[in-house]
Amino acid sequence: MEDLKSIISKEQLRYFNFFKEASTSLFKSKQNDNPATELLIQTEGSSSPYNLIRADFISKDKNNQYNILEIQLDDFLNYSTQNYLISNTAITIKPFWWSKCQFSVDKIQLQIISNWVTENLKIDDELNESNFIGAIHSSTFPTLNNNFYKFEIDFGTAPDSLLIDFIELLSQCGANVVTIETEIGSVK
Repeated sequence: MEDLKSIISKEQLRYFNFFKEASTSLFKSKQNDNPATELLIQTEGSSSPYNLIRADFISKDKNNQYNILEIQLDDFLNYSTQNYLISNTAITIKPFWWSKCQFSVDKIQLQIISNWVTENLKIDDELNESNFIGAIHSSTFPTLNNNFYKFEIDFGTAPDSLLIDFIELLSQCGANVVTIETEIGSVK
């Protein structure tokens, strides 16, 4: 069985390197279109912080219209489902994408999760020394479905330690069962 931190680190590094290469290439090709990466956008339909999204890449075309691009891998790392126990919480990790990390959790504390999302969107932060924010890019609102809360987090340019910290937070909030995956049929 592969170590939990190893799987998370490999997935984060794989995505971050792809994100870095793709955004660098896009900046070169769109340099006259006022490009930006990780720009925070407020959407309609949800309440804060679930209405906030960090756009992977945004530029303006010749007609002054915004073009928003999502930078996403289209394959999975090759490993089987892994099971772990963290502080009495059963963790199941299935192949997942860093940018579409889907959670299924039996118990959550919504206010604590909302505060975590707000903090890790880094609303007031600016680019760091690597020219990236180091933040999650979005989270959907947790909805209850068959006794499990379902939600998705785009971990964006966040460090791998943030997912480990989030799993530990879910455990501290009383979760007994946590599943992390990216279901192919649900990928947009």
